[in-house]
This record gives sequence, C-alpha cells and structure tokens, in this order.
Amino acid sequence: MSECDRYERMISEYVDGELQEPEKTELESHLRECSRCRRLCDAFRSISLSLGEEAAPAGFTADVMAAVRTRGESGAKTAGKPGKSWPKYLALAACLMLAVLTTVRLGALGGRTSDGAPAAQPAQFGLAAAPKDFDADDTVEDVAGGDAGANDACAPESYDSAPEEKGLCFEPSEVRLLTVSGEAEAELSDAESITAMAEILSCAGEAGDVSGEASYLVSVEFEDGSETIMVWADEGELICSSDGGNLYSAAGSEDELLDAIG
Repeated sequence: MSECDRYERMISEYVDGELQEPEKTELESHLRECSRCRRLCDAFRSISLSLGEEAAPAGFTADVMAAVRTRGESGAKTAGKPGKSWPKYLALAACLMLAVLTTVRLGALGGRTSDGAPAAQPAQFGLAAAPKDFDADDTVEDVAGGDAGANDACAPESYDSAPEEKGLCFEPSEVRLLTVSGEAEAELSDAESITAMAEILSCAGEAGDVSGEASYLVSVEFEDGSETIMVWADEGELICSSDGGNLYSAAGSEDELLDAIG
C-alpha cells in the first residue's frame, strides 16, 4: 500500500465529517503537500455541495471509495503502470458520487404529500444516464461531459469567485474546538478566541482569483460535525473558501488572524 492509498482511505471519512484526531490533522497536513489527494478531496466536496441540501446516506463516501479501490486494484493487475490510471479512477469516483447523490435527491422528491398521495415528480428529473466505459486517459472533465456546471464542480484547483452571503461563516457558540494549521498553528477552545476568529474570517464580499496552496487551514469542530476553511494570505488580506465553496474576502487581515491565535 502506498502512502497515498492510506490517505485516500482517510479522505472518505474526512469528507463525511467522521475522521477523528490525530488522523484528521495528519490528513490535512498531507493534503497541503499532495496535489493528487487534494484534487480527489476537492472533487468530492464540490460535487456534494453542488447537488443541494439533501443529506447523503451516512458513510456514502466510504462506499464510493471502496468501489473505486476495488476497480482500481483489479485494473492494476493488468495495467503494468498503475499510476497512469489515476485520472480514470478519479473520474469513476466523481461519477459514482454523482449517481449516489442524484439518487438521494430523487428519493427525497419521491415522498408523499400531506393527503397521502404520491408527490409529483418534476419532469426535469429523468433516469440517470447509463454508465460509460472509461478510457484510461479520461479526465474528470471528459467523463462529466458537456454540462458546464459539472465540469466546474470537478475541476481540481478551480474556485468560483462569486461572493458568499456577507456575515459570519460559522456560529461561534456552536464551536467546541478550532484548529489552525499551515504557516501558523494553534488550537482554540475558549469562547473569546473562537468569536474573534469567526469575525476575522467572516465574509466581507467577493474575492478575486487565487493561485497556489492555501496559507492556512482552519478546522472548525462542532458537536455534530466539522468544516474546513481554506485561507489564502494575499498582501495582508485574507481570501477564504469554506469546505470547497465560493471564494470570498474575509473581514479581517492576516495580522489580525495571527494576533488572534497568539
């Protein structure tokens, strides 16, 4: 098992919000260094966020990862150069995720009305397209097809610059632990420090494009889950993306962030 194979297994729990410490911090450190694993993690998050608010079944990402690994391992026996097949399995993972999440949405729409009659199915929700045969050189964009929205969701390091809604990106009173890693590291658990970080990272408006790796990763842990905020420092200003969402300009500066974490 390669190092990335081990971290890919962690990614399935990480995206589901089930990965515990110290593995969570270890994985986040690896994601900052490994573009391959980061692309996989970002693709899964983007697909999940793009399909709406309906919750997927518990552990669905782990099931997808298991299916991808099974196909990847069987293919590797005949491939000779397993590394060449990585785009194939990343594309397969993305499509499996789309299939599972689309099923969840269709299931939610297929409930009953208050008088017991079946709920009407919107015409635009048809049957899922039959799976295609994947070529070893396919990319996620090739598999996603002509849907521009799907291509954007699967693009490995592309961020939407549309503004988020202005205000706090998380509720300080619901946070039990806030961890900062990257160019500075800290763990914050007191209400005053967490509130200060929430205000610094709050949305002040739209942001321009960013390039390269994030300067900081801010992991926010709640009683029932967690979220990760990627933070880029650009000439003292902060540009953020929460769990792979749109880019936004933070209300605070890098100096204020460093002061808050001591």
